[in-house]
Amino acid sequence: MIDKRKSLSNIEVEAMLLYVFVSTSMAIRGYAILTTSEASVVRSSLYSTMDKILPFNLWGIIFILAAAVILISPISQTYRKYYFSIAGNLIGGTTALMMASIGFIESHQGFTPLQISSIAFFNIVLFLHGGTHLWKEKRRIHTLHE
Repeated sequence: MIDKRKSLSNIEVEAMLLYVFVSTSMAIRGYAILTTSEASVVRSSLYSTMDKILPFNLWGIIFILAAAVILISPISQTYRKYYFSIAGNLIGGTTALMMASIGFIESHQGFTPLQISSIAFFNIVLFLHGGTHLWKEKRRIHTLHE
């Protein structure tokens, strides 16, 4: 008897792990922002600048929402997963780039901005991954209708 279950290729498994890594990193960062005390926000030049741009807790909520959307994308079995990937990574990448930019300007040590920059980089990679696959899928569907 032939097993008809579809198995994932190594590339698909690696992409899924990258999605999990990025979404987990963003969720942890969002949770850390949400649990930061008001006194820490006032003492930190990075956090106080972020608070001037957007309410500080909103940064955490945005990170957590983006992480949830990114985590949903590899679970979906339809081409909608690419829309989730594009939306979540665009939101997360933009927010992370803003936070990293503020961090490089305001921070006296480079670890936090570099950490956020790496998350933003992987958001951009996953954004491009989702966009490329969506473009290929739409092109494939278009050629079937011709």
